[in-house]
Amino acid sequence: MTMVADTLPPPNPIYRRRRRMDLVVRGLCVGAAIFGVTWLALILFTLFWNGLAGLNAQIFTEMTPPPGSNSGGLLNAIVGSLIMTGNRRRPRRAARPARRHLYGGIWPA
Repeated sequence: MTMVADTLPPPNPIYRRRRRMDLVVRGLCVGAAIFGVTWLALILFTLFWNGLAGLNAQIFTEMTPPPGSNSGGLLNAIVGSLIMTGNRRRPRRAARPARRHLYGGIWPA
């Protein structure tokens, strides 16, 4: 008996070139993805390393300070986000295009 490889025609050179290019491009894509994810992980690590030290209750309970002040928090930003989210989640009629500007520009398609 003959082996299956003996009965196959010789490989097509165009196929081999396309296969080689496919492997090269896939390798470059994986390399680019690893490169990008590495930078994102470094940024996230730096954010946690430097940010967790300054996290306290004052951040969530005080208003945003005026320019030049060293203390203050994010209470008004958090409340504003909750108001916008609450307005978006509240059921209402769809035929009100004139009032769309009242919801802070969050009009989903």
